Amino acid sequence: MKDKATFIICTEQGVLEYKSILFVKSLRQFGGKFKNAEVLSYSPRKDFQPSSNTKNILKSLGVHLISENLNTEFAHYGFGNKPLVCGHAEKNTNSDLIYFFDSDQIILEEPSFLELAECDIALRPVEQKGVGAESSTDPNFKFWKEAYKTLDIVPPATKVLTGLDLKNIYPYWNVGLVPVKASKGLFQEWESVFIHLMRKKIVPDMGITFMDQTSCALTVLKKDPLLKELPLSYNYPINAQDKIPEVNKVNDFGEIVSAHYHKLFDQHVRVNPLNELFSSSEKTTWVEEELKVMGVLPKNTISYFFRKGRCKIKAALK
Repeated sequence: MKDKATFIICTEQGVLEYKSILFVKSLRQFGGKFKNAEVLSYSPRKDFQPSSNTKNILKSLGVHLISENLNTEFAHYGFGNKPLVCGHAEKNTNSDLIYFFDSDQIILEEPSFLELAECDIALRPVEQKGVGAESSTDPNFKFWKEAYKTLDIVPPATKVLTGLDLKNIYPYWNVGLVPVKASKGLFQEWESVFIHLMRKKIVPDMGITFMDQTSCALTVLKKDPLLKELPLSYNYPINAQDKIPEVNKVNDFGEIVSAHYHKLFDQHVRVNPLNELFSSSEKTTWVEEELKVMGVLPKNTISYFFRKGRCKIKAALK
């Protein structure tokens, strides 16, 4: 590809360790023209550093590790890592294109749309309304109205359709995947908007949980870049496969470009849950084998039933 691209992930102590490794392995395996792209792994909170083993594996995969303590003011809020590391990367990279990915994603096909040939940023709407607002009379609109005012944003006339509950809401996008053209300064603006809102304590009534996403949406509205909606197969929430409306569903695992699995594999005693959601294929098998190597899934059915039985015994003894 003509432009240089950089992928960004966050790697912190705990489940993000195996998820980061799986993401990079999948990029190297299935990323096509992106497979050898630069990957930056940020660990921006000093008390949440990954293990030496994880760092060594990531290094062996050609990942550049950044352990700079960037999230100090909002260290209590892990999702705050996103705008902070993205702003840092945009200021310090010479890449034309920068892609933030949640670590709990798997690349399954060449993500060619990320070349951003016709836009400055591409996003998927949020899956569920959550803190979004359907109208100016929606109780959630109080937050958005205050945020629009403090950021000098004209309230938008357009809306987006959520992916799962199919609600028409004011612009509000998922930030599990955020690709941008670096020259537009969108990541630095995201960082600035996030910090401003947090310091002003302008947050939804539900709390700060989604401040990473709301601040990104407000950044897009403030900067008004050329925006395209990511295709369905990008940032696709496979953990919700059985709940996705048919209009938004991808039935073939092999047609998904980036699979966002969230906590799908965090239940260590489970057999590969992909087999419950999709037909078995070379790619579902590849994911399963990689998870077995990392100890996330049991290596065989005997160990699975042994571990399951042991849990039952422990429960009975309590």
